[in-house]
Amino acid sequence: MYRLGKSIYSYIIYLIQLFILGYFLVEFNIEHQSELSKIISFIGIGFAIHYWMPKKLKLSFFLILSWSITLYILGVLNGLLLIGSGLTLILMCHLPIKFNLRLILIIASIIFLVLVRGDIFHIDYLPILIPYIGTMFLMRLALYLFEVKYNDNSNNLIERISYFFIIPNICFPIFPLIDFKNFSQTYFKSDSKIIYDKAINRIFRGAIHLLIYKFIYLNITLSPLEVDGFYSFSQYLVVSYALIIRISGIFHLCLGILGLFGFNLPKIFDNYFFASSFSNLWQRINIYWKDALMKVVYYPIYFKLKGKLSTQNVLIISIIVLFLVNWLYHSFQWFWIKGDLPYLPLDLTFWGIFGFTVLINSLYSHNKRQKRSLTPNATSLKTNIYAVAKPIGMFFFMCLLWMIWTSSSVSEWLYLMTHIGSGTIENWLVFISIVSIVFCLALLIKILYDKGKLSYFIKIYYKNIKTIHFSILVIILITVNIPIIKSNTAIINLKSKNINASDKNKMERGYYQALLNNDDNAMNLWQSKSKSNKKWNKQNDAYQKTNDITLKEFKPNQDIIFKGKKLTTNSYGLRDIEYNIEKDSKTTRMVLLGGSYEMGSGVENHQKYEHLTELILNKSLQDSIEILNLAAGGFHVIESEFIARTKALSFNPDILIYSAHSNEIDRAVKKVTLLVSTNQYHSSKFICNLVNELNINSNMSYTELYHKIKPFGYYIVQWAYQSIYKTCKKNNIKPVLIYVPVLGGDKDHSFNETIQLAKQIGFITLVLDNTFNKTPLSELIVAPWDYHPNQKGHQLIAKELVNKILLHKKELNI
Repeated sequence: MYRLGKSIYSYIIYLIQLFILGYFLVEFNIEHQSELSKIISFIGIGFAIHYWMPKKLKLSFFLILSWSITLYILGVLNGLLLIGSGLTLILMCHLPIKFNLRLILIIASIIFLVLVRGDIFHIDYLPILIPYIGTMFLMRLALYLFEVKYNDNSNNLIERISYFFIIPNICFPIFPLIDFKNFSQTYFKSDSKIIYDKAINRIFRGAIHLLIYKFIYLNITLSPLEVDGFYSFSQYLVVSYALIIRISGIFHLCLGILGLFGFNLPKIFDNYFFASSFSNLWQRINIYWKDALMKVVYYPIYFKLKGKLSTQNVLIISIIVLFLVNWLYHSFQWFWIKGDLPYLPLDLTFWGIFGFTVLINSLYSHNKRQKRSLTPNATSLKTNIYAVAKPIGMFFFMCLLWMIWTSSSVSEWLYLMTHIGSGTIENWLVFISIVSIVFCLALLIKILYDKGKLSYFIKIYYKNIKTIHFSILVIILITVNIPIIKSNTAIINLKSKNINASDKNKMERGYYQALLNNDDNAMNLWQSKSKSNKKWNKQNDAYQKTNDITLKEFKPNQDIIFKGKKLTTNSYGLRDIEYNIEKDSKTTRMVLLGGSYEMGSGVENHQKYEHLTELILNKSLQDSIEILNLAAGGFHVIESEFIARTKALSFNPDILIYSAHSNEIDRAVKKVTLLVSTNQYHSSKFICNLVNELNINSNMSYTELYHKIKPFGYYIVQWAYQSIYKTCKKNNIKPVLIYVPVLGGDKDHSFNETIQLAKQIGFITLVLDNTFNKTPLSELIVAPWDYHPNQKGHQLIAKELVNKILLHKKELNI
């Protein structure tokens, strides 16, 4: 009775802890894009049931729960297809034929899936499921087949199936590469209390890591375009590498979830920021990945060559092959998730340098072991200084190396590296002072630790680890919900699950950041659930290339599905209804220039704000108003200037409306940068002159070009506005500039500057900056991954625009 009472008490404590952790994850929208929040309740309820089940039924329940989550996240049909695909691959590993024949069959299946993933041919539903098939099954097959061939001691079918259907994998595509032997041998091999306590601690650690990551990402992370000096470069350098805590957080979270169901797996990361050498870092960071490659690649080669060649040569060959396979396997992982391959020069540079340093480190350690004295070294100040200096040196070296993975090209990386030499004496003194302070603090902690001065505090921490952890969570949750603090912008952002376009750009940079952005999978699932057989971005099929700075235009008479909506163009190549090119003398004709908002990205033709505005004005004024839509996705002021003096004039408009958005100046700079970097600017005399003045060319990286063009952003927009205005005045057209705010982003600091410029030049300016103020973002966007306005968003824009037009109808001669 006492044991039952104690078990019930522990059970209640675990449930309370899980509730607080779950609430914490949901409150801060931790990894919301992975759909983690959708499975938290499954995990909590699953644990509550699993805890009391007989041991012989626990593993079966784990598998059923995993399959239930799969069906819930993917939908019944997709879920069943994924489960069936997985079972088929597992069956292939155990067919009653020779192992080599099984291997050939599996390789043939992988080649087939590669062809489907590479869009060589299409099979319904498979493209949606392949990222999951690739990460849940194909990434683990090598490890599993190794055990099947050499150490097949398991007769538990449920255990084998469960190994591939691991619960967190459905949310996190780069789930740890768990070894099957570890998976099976650690299942309830310790006291359940020890396993559950470790699981709770791991979930806590993962949650805190991910909260720290989110804070750094939102407040400290820079994009390369924001690097403009020594300090910003130093910030970019350190933070890029520090963001690896996201991987650490996700992996600890995943292992913690598995621990709740009895899997007492070994540690995955081991204080990687404290690595003292390249080999040491390789041993500490993503241990499961390292162990898998060592098991399947390194040791078989090493022991096969040992005795045939010198130890030094065996080391060289084994490590070279190890890192070659490591690079290929990372590319393999990227391919399944993203559908293409990583940028080869950067990937080879990163893994080549890292592999070479590990090789040199290993050879040095091997030679040192042979010459090592039997007399142990006494701990001294000198050895402590070395012990602290090595990790700090390794950290900065890895920051420089890691930056390769966050660069878009080798030329960008080399350009960013030039900022090292841009620091003044004062900059370097500040930098050295900060490093020195960190070094002295680390040295002090190391000395105190060696002398046992910190042991008392360490014992207290581990003795009260539960109380300390959950006190931290409760304090954080209470603090961020205090009314004064709750309204702080930083806290609002920390709790938010929305990211703006700039954040999205940062998120896509780097190997792991790109893999952890689940937008592609989310789009595929949406496509499947909406029964659409078209890709989300099929818009490209409606465009044709041009030989001018617009780069593209709509093809006439198109009828396609774009973002699940019908997109049609008229005979003039406009996303609009059909108009006569000659207008009636009683008709007031407007032409609208702009980008994806104006084009109507993600809504039907009749739902666009341009079409709604035309209908409302005709009804309100009892007049004949036409608004011709000359917008296209990705167009901004540069393209609009060109269209204003060419295509727009052929429609003989009375009013020309140019739609500006947030960050107008920066958008112009980026467009000119793109045109120069791709060498497609020659149809613009203005840009040609700018290129000659700045002495820039397409051989420079995008980032370097951006930094050279950026100081002239205002000048570029001023030229474009003046050109549009002159074209209008010359042809007796009323020039109008409307400002439409973008969803999910703040009004930029150059907003007032842009509006004032337009007014000074002579535009009638209509500012619609209050359009979306009273409506939640979630009710206005096309999809969680796509912040274009939906039908409701367009209705609000149209309503506000009509009001502004009516206020200025005398000026507009309507």
